[in-house]
Amino acid sequence: MLDKRTRKKFIEQRFEKIKKNDSNWPQSWSRLREKVKVTFNDISLLAIKLPDEYFDELITPLMIESFCEDVLKNRGKQELNATKARLAATFARCGLQKCKYQNEKMEDQPPLRFPIEDTLDRASNIASSIATKIEEKNRFSRNSTTI
Repeated sequence: MLDKRTRKKFIEQRFEKIKKNDSNWPQSWSRLREKVKVTFNDISLLAIKLPDEYFDELITPLMIESFCEDVLKNRGKQELNATKARLAATFARCGLQKCKYQNEKMEDQPPLRFPIEDTLDRASNIASSIATKIEEKNRFSRNSTTI
């Protein structure tokens, strides 16, 4: 989690100004990366250890939707962002795997089980293919500009 001072800086200032005004940016950047890793690990730990009824109070679908939208938003001139596409494909794959698992556990829909699971698998594969295409396009663009 961000400390209050760092959170306030990011709310009130543009990134370029924060970086410029920091007397030891490489160290600050390293600390920020570590804080993000710890935060994700803490959320994962809670997801693993808390019973569902408690975790469901901490993380809601609306929070995840807002998080996904913020993370996947383009913030620059680059319309085809390979990292964002790969993150989107990962979110899709994880979500669709959960849907597939839940569908397998529902006993009242056996005739629909396999077509639904096939559709979920195809959707996940499509998202991954899109991310791969963007990664290849970006790699090709970088290689062609260095030649």
